[in-house]
Amino acid sequence: MKERAYAFGEGGGLFGILTEPEEASQRPFVILLNAGLVHRVGPFRVSVDLARRLAALGFSTLRMDLSGLGDSTPRPGEPDLHRRVVADLRDAMDFLAQRRGARRFVVGGICAGAINAHRAAVADPRVAGLIMLDGYAYPTPQFLLRRYGPRLANPAAALRFVGRQLSNLVAPQPAATPSEDDEILSQDFPPKDRIAAELRQFVERNLALLFIYSGNWYLYFNYREQIRDNFPDVPFGDRLTVEHFPEADHTYTLLEDRERLFAAVLGWMREKFG
Repeated sequence: MKERAYAFGEGGGLFGILTEPEEASQRPFVILLNAGLVHRVGPFRVSVDLARRLAALGFSTLRMDLSGLGDSTPRPGEPDLHRRVVADLRDAMDFLAQRRGARRFVVGGICAGAINAHRAAVADPRVAGLIMLDGYAYPTPQFLLRRYGPRLANPAAALRFVGRQLSNLVAPQPAATPSEDDEILSQDFPPKDRIAAELRQFVERNLALLFIYSGNWYLYFNYREQIRDNFPDVPFGDRLTVEHFPEADHTYTLLEDRERLFAAVLGWMREKFG
């Protein structure tokens, strides 16, 4: 395994660590993105460990800081966050194409990193695979039943729920102030119709999709088939793989949970890109 730091992009403003196997291959290059505002190592060094395990399988991985994060400088002249992310990813792909002859890429990340990876896949046809950890999910009847059913099955809890609703009708209560944890995990997803259209584009391009959800994403996701139920008109076929780790937290704090995560990603990479 070889690791080397690079500055690239406009004015050398972007920074990343390229982890490579000893022997070059024709496999796609992997690009791992920041999880929110976290430095490119990822929570609990998850990106470092994953990149090194991918190298053992023959995959090269760039762990990069998006502009304005970690060791990457802000991108001048582009105030729009979404366009800035796409420009950063295109610079990374151009750099790997020029330096290593890379032609196809798998892009991934956790939470904001997952959503940014999705944006890159929409914008650039060189993306052949997408790894989204705690990304998009929308409620379904089964999701709601799993989330609220156990409470409503309890007569006392059901009466309390009805009582609160009646009280709100009589004297509406001011909205509660979100807790710090709610702020951290709160997500405002794009309209489902737009995501469905983009997923159909991915299927047409034969993009390989790996969606992984942790237990902390219970506000949005709580059963494995939820994504297929979200988008019944998207002909995923075998292009979509979904994993659900309800015992894991959002940042995979416990080593045993990270090991399950690594096994899922490595197995998927081996199956789809070999």
